[in-house]
Amino acid sequence: MDVSLQIKLPFYSNSFKMEYGKGDIEVQFRGTVFLLNDFRFVEEGNYTIANIFWEEILSSDKHKEEFHQKLVEKGIDFINFIIYHARTFDLETANMALVSPRNVRSVKLKIRIETKEFETEVNLAYQPPPYFMEFFEYINEPGGVDNFYSIIQDSKTEEIQLLEINLLTDAYHAIYEGRYSEAVICCLTALDAHISPLISKWLSESFLNKNVKNANIVLRDISTSAKLELLFGSIETDYLSLEVELLEKLKWANKLRNEIIHEGKRAIKNEANECLNTVSKLVLILFFKIEPGSLKN
Repeated sequence: MDVSLQIKLPFYSNSFKMEYGKGDIEVQFRGTVFLLNDFRFVEEGNYTIANIFWEEILSSDKHKEEFHQKLVEKGIDFINFIIYHARTFDLETANMALVSPRNVRSVKLKIRIETKEFETEVNLAYQPPPYFMEFFEYINEPGGVDNFYSIIQDSKTEEIQLLEINLLTDAYHAIYEGRYSEAVICCLTALDAHISPLISKWLSESFLNKNVKNANIVLRDISTSAKLELLFGSIETDYLSLEVELLEKLKWANKLRNEIIHEGKRAIKNEANECLNTVSKLVLILFFKIEPGSLKN
């Protein structure tokens, strides 16, 4: 099966044109060979029409719309890979943004199977993961978050506080804009922002000298995996003792974050979504003290 995707990129770049306007260019990306072909560069309109092609194996058991969506995401992942590297050498084109629902409304998908052709326009959209959405449902219930203004403002310094919900929302927007690695980092920062005070308080109360400062010194030397084990096994057992799968997913998310920070890994959309869903579930449970089995999902 031959697949082609046409995308209107919302920028014009002379260096991009010089590099990719030469004709057919083949690039292997995540096991698939993509062909960049027939680009159209419109300087006065400040946009570029990108055409990419690749071969795909067709499976008869795939749902049509879901399959088309996966093809579109695959093509966008590839063109974003190209843009990510191209803009490294083109600082003059400040608007060379990654393709996302924020700046591209739709793409044209064409599929050819033997002599038959199918063409459709696919709207780009992003559906947030279920536990992130459930968190917002809880927050927007009457009394869910009282005195919102006082929560986001420190009355002494009049500075905006760093809240987990802000970080999770930052992660949502980062995914929406195609910045998946940033989304993962936001999620894990939200995780640390929520659990560290809980663990610090528990450690402090366990010491003979009940000093939060001493507890924080110990806390800095504890790995995130160990913090999570303490949280699930000793500190919040009433709510987390049955959430073994959630614990393992949080450890995975932390490992992914470390690979991004220390090894330069670039996260993909599915990974960022899973991180947002997983951390949202933990914060949701602890924020609203939800009993095991009470969540919708």
